[in-house]
Amino acid sequence: MSYSPEHTARTRRRIVANARRLFKSRGYDGVGIDTIMAEAGLTRGGFYAHFASKEELFAAIFGDDAETPAPGTARPAGDLEALIRRYLSIAHRDHQGEGCPLAALSVDAAAQGSAVRDHYTALLEAAIHRIMGLGGEAVGRERATAVMATLVGGIVLARAVNDQRTSSKILSACRKATRNLANLGGSTRN
Repeated sequence: MSYSPEHTARTRRRIVANARRLFKSRGYDGVGIDTIMAEAGLTRGGFYAHFASKEELFAAIFGDDAETPAPGTARPAGDLEALIRRYLSIAHRDHQGEGCPLAALSVDAAAQGSAVRDHYTALLEAAIHRIMGLGGEAVGRERATAVMATLVGGIVLARAVNDQRTSSKILSACRKATRNLANLGGSTRN
């Protein structure tokens, strides 16, 4: 049976969306093709009509996740502060499957081949450019890179510790540090 290009594209997006959530929740090695396809309401046999391998699917979750505003499209710095608050929040910490793939999958991406790492790098670059755009002239590439590293590192550490109090302190300290890095010094909110 032959499907329309629209149907094929919708099916691929459904597979990628389910894989993204599962990979972020369970890691690359913690989920198989059978599980991904079952979550998408499909059988394993259909997988290979869309992807040559699990690694190709893993690479696709980074490519499809990028939201890249052009570096020159600056918004008010308040938007950067809102991004910092959302990223370093308890909700983001507690819902890894719906969160940022840069934080959830950095170790998994580092263990993969160049195709996955290329997509991961592109997503990281898009995030850095987004921070530059949100931060305006005060946030150049070096500061934006440091902000992104602090965001990712902060949420990774907050997820890894075994008590809520320490986790909350990590989130709070990283919110303060990213505000300082981004020259948002006037804010004292955590």
